[in-house]
Amino acid sequence: MKSKRSLAEILGVVLGVAAMALVVAALVYLLGARPFHRLRGPWFQTWGSGSGWGGSGAWASEEHTEEVSQRVQKLSVNNVSGPVHVEGWDRDTIEVHYVKQARGQEALEDFRIEIQAEGDTLKVHPVYTPKAFRFGPVSFDLKVPSTLSEISVRSVSGRVEVRNLASDVAQELETVSGSIFTDRSGDLRIKSTSGGLEFSFAGDRLQAKSVSGTINGKIRALGRGGSVDVETVSGSVNLSAFAGLDAELRLRSVSGSISCGFPLQITEKKRNRLEGRIGTGAAPLTAKTVSGSISLSPLE
Repeated sequence: MKSKRSLAEILGVVLGVAAMALVVAALVYLLGARPFHRLRGPWFQTWGSGSGWGGSGAWASEEHTEEVSQRVQKLSVNNVSGPVHVEGWDRDTIEVHYVKQARGQEALEDFRIEIQAEGDTLKVHPVYTPKAFRFGPVSFDLKVPSTLSEISVRSVSGRVEVRNLASDVAQELETVSGSIFTDRSGDLRIKSTSGGLEFSFAGDRLQAKSVSGTINGKIRALGRGGSVDVETVSGSVNLSAFAGLDAELRLRSVSGSISCGFPLQITEKKRNRLEGRIGTGAAPLTAKTVSGSISLSPLE
């Protein structure tokens, strides 16, 4: 048994590394040559201060706030480097505040942030030119109507944070390097290659995945026909759920303990696997990790 667990553990780590390599390769392809220069921030000010990779000129920054009065139902934010913060408020308008950085004033002026409504969706993202290697990070801080129907945030490098939206707003949150937090969501797809995930979910479908990071989640509602799928390669999974949870449970960890605080009709129980029904088993709830523990407990 020990050798089998060791083999599975090694396989999980290899798959995790392979997944990260594929993501990085895809990003390099999408961003073009010199991808690391596009992710440069003020911490690189002493690197390449002359000619060569770092370009020339001191780092410059610009701060701007734009208000969008057009009514939209969806928000889409794409960023390469820098944090993204989205917060709900009680107004019908959307406020986009950003701070952008570039090496030199000329590059800063060429570095454009596009904020454009297309149909029922507001799209926000930086626009890069052939001089993109001189551009630095962008931090976004958006205030949106709390009753939007859907938001999507994708970042290559940076924390993603969502707060104060209505509990039925569908969210798709993704970053390659950075943590993700949402304090309230409807249907939720949340993913980080390298970073922890923390969420509160009250929709029908939840998908949470991380290659390297702990997952902490609260399940406040899950109806018949819904599903929960939580997975990390290296990290623990800590879930808490509402008292009336009705689910078909599958918990698996290659290297780590498993615990369930709900009354459970057990169909299979091993050191690294626990399966059974909570209530009638109305919705599948699956949690997996290669290296780490898994716990499911009632919400306090």
